[in-house]
Amino acid sequence: MKPTDTAESITPFLTAKDLRERWKVSGMFLHRIRAAGRLPVYKIGKRGVRFALTDVVRIESESAA
Repeated sequence: MKPTDTAESITPFLTAKDLRERWKVSGMFLHRIRAAGRLPVYKIGKRGVRFALTDVVRIESESAA
């Protein structure tokens, strides 16, 4: 690992739990923004989902502006 690497640059996807902890929100909130189409989701198997870190950062930057 290079000294400039961060955990975010290594892991391009977040689990729902990781995203809930990052944003300090409920699972229902994530469900609502997914259903509204604001946050794309990548299905892993029947129940698993992952969120692309690039999408998460985009939403964070939109809300900060």
